[in-house]
Amino acid sequence: MKNTENPDKKYQKDSMEKLIKIITEQLYPEERFPITIFPDLVPLLSGLYLKITKQKEEKQDKNDNRQYFKVKEEDVKKALNLNSLIKFHPNVLVLLYRNLIVRYISQKHFNKNEVEDIVHDIITIVLKNKIEKFKSVFSFSEKQNPTFTSYFMVTIRNIYIDMLRKEKKEEKKVAKEVNILNIAGRQREEGFTNLIIDEELQKLRMLLSLYRKNQAKIILTLKMKYNQKPSKDEILACFENCSKSDIDILSSDFSTLYERKIFEIITPVYSRYSSPKLRPDSLRKWISDKIGEIKDHMNKTHPNNPYNSKNIPDLFLIFFNRNKQTGRMKNAS
Repeated sequence: MKNTENPDKKYQKDSMEKLIKIITEQLYPEERFPITIFPDLVPLLSGLYLKITKQKEEKQDKNDNRQYFKVKEEDVKKALNLNSLIKFHPNVLVLLYRNLIVRYISQKHFNKNEVEDIVHDIITIVLKNKIEKFKSVFSFSEKQNPTFTSYFMVTIRNIYIDMLRKEKKEEKKVAKEVNILNIAGRQREEGFTNLIIDEELQKLRMLLSLYRKNQAKIILTLKMKYNQKPSKDEILACFENCSKSDIDILSSDFSTLYERKIFEIITPVYSRYSSPKLRPDSLRKWISDKIGEIKDHMNKTHPNNPYNSKNIPDLFLIFFNRNKQTGRMKNAS
């Protein structure tokens, strides 16, 4: 049977498929922008590109009556990359993150009837006061997109805290940012303290997720370093074929041992399932480098660089303790 499909409609369909593929595979891939968190990504960005293309082609040729649009890969990347959204279409950028904002406020705000109003106020503040700061603070390469998401949500957190502070003017100390490192030893805090701890842990989870294949190894090695007994699942997540005897070694009680001795014990186990083989000093240096990277990145979201080599362990210990209380180790996603 002869194909009677309208050529313009077929071209339009093919163009839309090409556009969606560039958006979801090159600019905003699923592993960094999951559809569960960014459900409006494709319709928002494809709609924006259609609008930009239509305006451009109308200026170029007003006598062209064709009902389709052109898709050029370089044009799509130029128009829809994160840097372009920040500079020229901040409203689309904020709408892109709206679902994430709603989820965050829904989790944090006790009065669910106020969530929509709060989200609306936050979006207004971001568009009015924060876009220029985004431009000045961030260098927007594709590899830094997850970093921007983390930074964006820290901004949302700060705006929300400011809104809460204004509602509680009678509390004199509320105007000061609570330092997580000063409250780490307290058993339970209310309001802002819990909020800030939760957000620091959320940032840490997101950072760990950026390590992808090395995430399980980093978590396991941190537990070894800080004398936190790992679960069998955490060990198997790192070494899928780990034997029972090696699991027993890694889940031993190392609390009475010096760090150097711990790494002398665990490194042979790591070497049995890793290539190339490791030495205790090289494994210690590897995890120390990762801790330094995490510390530096966490400091980027604070004006006074609160984390250092002496207190960053407090954050990891809170992280492990919170996950132990909830009965699960989150993989930062």
